[in-house]
Amino acid sequence: MFNEELNGHYVHGQSPSGSADVDSKRLRLNMLQESLGLANIRGIHPKHKDSQTFEIYMPKGMIEDYRRNYMTKVARMV
Repeated sequence: MFNEELNGHYVHGQSPSGSADVDSKRLRLNMLQESLGLANIRGIHPKHKDSQTFEIYMPKGMIEDYRRNYMTKVARMV
């Protein structure tokens, strides 16, 4: 999330089920466990002191590539 032209924040979070690279069957089961309260808590939470958040400063060329290669595709899809 960028709050200025080249400055923003990155939140790194661990998957509540331990892995995000799973097939659709496992994804469905993971989401079921999460909905039943049987998985780790998702997102930033006061009980999880090991959350990883970073302030980032991107070089101008890198942010231009990001906007051109990612944000324009997102905007077209929306």
